[in-house]
Formats: sequence, C-alpha cells, structure tokens
Amino acid sequence: MSQQIILCMAPNGAYKNKTDHPFLPITDDEIIKECITVQNIGVNMMHLHIRDNRQQHSINSYHYQQLIKNIQAKLNKPMVLQVTSESAGIFKAPEQIKMIQDLKPEFVSIAWREICPIETQKLSQFFKWLRDNNINPQIILYDIDDVRLFLSTLRIGDLFFKDLPVLLVAGKRDLDFKMTEFKKMIKKCQQNNLKSIMLCGFKEYETKITQIALQQNLHLRVGFENNLYLKNGKLAQNNMELIKETINTFENHKIADYETTKKLLTPEMINYE
Repeated sequence: MSQQIILCMAPNGAYKNKTDHPFLPITDDEIIKECITVQNIGVNMMHLHIRDNRQQHSINSYHYQQLIKNIQAKLNKPMVLQVTSESAGIFKAPEQIKMIQDLKPEFVSIAWREICPIETQKLSQFFKWLRDNNINPQIILYDIDDVRLFLSTLRIGDLFFKDLPVLLVAGKRDLDFKMTEFKKMIKKCQQNNLKSIMLCGFKEYETKITQIALQQNLHLRVGFENNLYLKNGKLAQNNMELIKETINTFENHKIADYETTKKLLTPEMINYE
C-alpha cells in the first residue's frame, strides 16, 4: 500500500555555484523564490543552505534567522524549513553545535560523522538540549559504518530520543560507492523500526534512489544540491524541472502534506526525569 511520501527540495547545497548552473539559487531572494514556486506544486519541505558575502558556505545563525523569517512572510501557507549544520570542510563540531543552539531552528540536519567525534557526555548533553528545546534533528548517514554507530548510540538511550529521522546518502563522497551497501543501510534502518527514512542520491544515483524510495514507501530529497541532470542525461533548466520529473514518477504515491511532513520529522522523545 502506498503512503504519503515526503518530497524535500535541496536547491543549492554547499559547493556548487553559478558556473555549475546559471540558475542555481544562491542569494536569499533566489532561495525565497524557489520556496514559493515549489510549494505551488505541492512540495512542503525545503532543505536550506546559505552563503556568505563571498558566496562561500555559511552556517551563520543570524543569516539563517533572517532567511527563515523572510521565507515565512512570503509563503501562503506553512512549509517545513530545515537548516543544515553541514561542515563542508570549514566548520568543526563545536561551531556547528553553537549555530544550532544560537538559532534554535525547528528542523535541522546533522551529519552523524561530523558530530559524533565529540566526547560521549557532550554528545549526550547536546541531544538532551535538542529534546528540551523541541528541535527536530534529521541525522545524515553516508555509509554502513555511520548507520551502525548511530543506531548503537540511539538504542542505548544516550541521545534522549526513542527514534530519529535519518537521511541516507548515496554517492556523495565515495567514488567506489556500491548500491548493494546502500540497500544494506536501508535494511538496517528498517530493521530498527526507524519511523522516517529519507533517501538522496548524488549525480546519476538520484534516479536509482527515487525508484527505491517509491518501491519501499521511503521519503525523498531531490534538487540541484544532489544532481543537475534529468533522467535522459540533459542538464535540467532549473530545480523545478528536476522536481516535476520526480513528481511524474510518483504514480499512486502522494506527496506528504505539511502536517504529515512535520509529524514524520518530529521524533519521539525519551523523558528520564
């Protein structure tokens, strides 16, 4: 049976620029326009990256705060706006944590391998803080080792959540990435009864990942952060062309509405007090 599937748009990312694609949205105004346009075709989640004055990756909390405020002012209805704490080789875990604590975003993505090297006690304290401040993290996992370490830490209760949404990534960093390993990542998360499993694939993996997500009723992240090309190999005109091509493959599936998206990305907490 099909169910509502979250379709998240990732319009830019940390690395690409206008030389990669002239219509890559980088400025705040461009990002706001993307949010409005994509919401009009039913997408209810946006994964947000910001840039500094040199168009370099940034996690500046004030900039994020202003962008979110301006997006919300322009939209006709609510949208899940997820900020990223991604390091992009620039920021260390303490800086990433500080951004989240300063901003207090409703939704944030956190790469497990970037945050887990901090001391176990500090990691636990950080996730307790997330819980206490009603911040909804989505954990990014790049390989099977990430999955195993994250799940073992989650299951012993150190993260103060019974369950956490995850994003499984195919083909971003490993040139020898194998789909067989990616399928093991999915299976491991399913065996541990994770409520919200989202997939994304970089470059040519995006089409394969879309097929898997629809076959298994998993959630999906698509956009120029991941991939610039349509299934036929042609450069997409813009994010919208890529998103529309994805929507056309949904058939009997339905894009999750705002309330469903929000619910699926809100993890169940553990209260030890």
